Amino acid sequence: MDLFRVNAYSVSPSRREDPPLEPEGGAIAITPNLRQVIDDNLKSASLNKRTSVNFQVDTKTRTNETRDSIMSYAFDKAAAAQKAAKTLARRLSAAMDLRSDPCLLVIAALRQDDMRDVTLWTFPRDEAFRLHRGRSGPSIEVLTDIFSQSSNLRKAASFQGKKLRNHFLSGRVLDFQSSSSSREVADFWISRFLECRLGILGDAGTRMLSRIFQESFEVTSDLEEKEALFGAIMALRHSPQARLSLQDVAENYLDGSVRERFISSAPNPESVTSVFDFKREVFDSSLQFRIYQLETGVFVSAPLTEIGLSVQVSEGERRVLSCEGEIVDERLRRRHA
Repeated sequence: MDLFRVNAYSVSPSRREDPPLEPEGGAIAITPNLRQVIDDNLKSASLNKRTSVNFQVDTKTRTNETRDSIMSYAFDKAAAAQKAAKTLARRLSAAMDLRSDPCLLVIAALRQDDMRDVTLWTFPRDEAFRLHRGRSGPSIEVLTDIFSQSSNLRKAASFQGKKLRNHFLSGRVLDFQSSSSSREVADFWISRFLECRLGILGDAGTRMLSRIFQESFEVTSDLEEKEALFGAIMALRHSPQARLSLQDVAENYLDGSVRERFISSAPNPESVTSVFDFKREVFDSSLQFRIYQLETGVFVSAPLTEIGLSVQVSEGERRVLSCEGEIVDERLRRRHA
């Protein structure tokens, strides 16, 4: 696709400022060097593999201020596009509070026939040193008007489609802070600025995670893999992480063949990287018990929270289960629960 429009703004936090701070910047001349920089950033971000998001729009009118501005920037003539870009810069400033550092907002539009692709980037301000060599000796200049292209605080969002009512409704975002335990930090880019929601909703994502744990556990006969999966389940139950993806779980709690088995159980490649709100109560209700089958034909159904307490499993040449507790109920059934 051909890069045909770029805007850049220096944006400072003004969420609680009255009046809000006005972003500085505007349209940028597209040079060969800028084309290369934009292309390099698009390749390094791999946005097609990032978190899926949907605009929160009125189902009848398809209205959403951020989506409207992005589509205006993509399809309208220069004057309207510049107004839309300034609106986006103001929205970003209003979404940023004092926990956010000043940043450079770059908006780039690409086209091919009647297709458009709009990417929004934020690069945090950084400091750098420049060494001068003069007649009186070397000196160092501190450069503060520098923006980092590699910082984990950088963010990006990409939306593409045609000028149709059912296009530009979803996109991809790069946001390394979207899984932060702080809701304010996690929501800043996706919710407050873009007015989007995660492509996988919390309950559905948590049930998907539970199902993949269950399938991975049942398909393997390797004891170490089973214990690794069980350990990951218990660690997640006590994790403060508010948002996560299947990839986060695999990288943080699993390794080797069990990690590969876990990832291969995902419904599709997109679901691996999609971030969702982790609902602990849904997770607990989906994975409540661990079932043991003994050589005698006896099945023991143990709540996860009791394993290691009233239910003990001793390891050795034979794995032996022991359980102790007062009987408070008993039943006859035709089949195992």
